[in-house]
Amino acid sequence: MAEAALNVTELVPHSGEIVLIDVIDHVEENALQARTTVRDDGLFNSTADAVPAFMAVEYMAQAIAAWAGWRGSRSAEPVKPGLLLGARDFSADTPNLSVGTELAIEIERVLEMANGLGVFDCSVKGEGVAVTARLSVLTVDSLEELNARGLQQ
Repeated sequence: MAEAALNVTELVPHSGEIVLIDVIDHVEENALQARTTVRDDGLFNSTADAVPAFMAVEYMAQAIAAWAGWRGSRSAEPVKPGLLLGARDFSADTPNLSVGTELAIEIERVLEMANGLGVFDCSVKGEGVAVTARLSVLTVDSLEELNARGLQQ
């Protein structure tokens, strides 16, 4: 599948303003590279001209979701819901991401287990921005499965 033809909204279980990734540049078996521009839509802004740097974790999580969606699409599986379980080793060289800043998002799978648990090394970089973290995620077949596992109320 040609990476340029990938549509983010077809690969992530999000819609509307909550989709934060603009473009997928490259995807392969264990990694994905994407880009976005920090928006001023107000949904996550801490001020009129910035979002908190910890929002980079959501950019990373959506990149992981896009990777999982891409992988599922290769075998005609539907997009599956997932949960961000945690972020370890979070490091940010700035407290805020300025509106208009172009960001490069990279994720690489470190571990994936048969029960849907995955671990990814992630980074978000741009002019004056370097954020890294290791994210733990859980992919499930359906939201009903979350209830069965006792993970949703």
